[in-house]
Amino acid sequence: MNRIRNRRGFSLVELMLSLSILTVVMGALMSAVLRVQRGYVDQRERVRAQESLRVAQMTLITVLRAAGADPLNQGLAQLHPDPDNNGVFDDLRVVSDFNPPDGDVNDPLEDVQVWVRSDTLWVRWQAGGAAQALAEPIRSLRFQYYANNGTEITTTSETVGATRAKFVLEAPRDPRLGTLERIESWWVQLRNRTAN
Repeated sequence: MNRIRNRRGFSLVELMLSLSILTVVMGALMSAVLRVQRGYVDQRERVRAQESLRVAQMTLITVLRAAGADPLNQGLAQLHPDPDNNGVFDDLRVVSDFNPPDGDVNDPLEDVQVWVRSDTLWVRWQAGGAAQALAEPIRSLRFQYYANNGTEITTTSETVGATRAKFVLEAPRDPRLGTLERIESWWVQLRNRTAN
């Protein structure tokens, strides 16, 4: 006598249906995980760009405010808006005597040069010192100088009369898309300079 026994478990059709549902659910889950991962990477890059811009901004404001410091009136203070002489205000050299005021500019922070190269903001803190990477990624840096009456200074020789400055920094936010994060400074008063 052949008897068909009730077997426990799944039939082949039920197994195929279960695997199909599992595949759809896992696909949706993986899609969500990948979307969250992409969002995290985008957010991380944006925060990195913003932090680099803030570090650069605070450093540039501090350096610019020290421009012209010469308490002993030795004639040492200088603001070089284009130390590489390329005709663009995209770098800066500030020479001042304040750390301590001793009649020379050989002390730290008394001869500072700032420039951007290879998506990095470089700073030389002292004459003859080595350049140090301060912030990255920084794509570009542009300065604007203004006379006391508010007119923009466009040539290097006119910067002797500069009493205010602005700068614009840009950092890559998304290397895949080439988008940039941008920060513009407010007015920076060159505290130790007087109008000519």
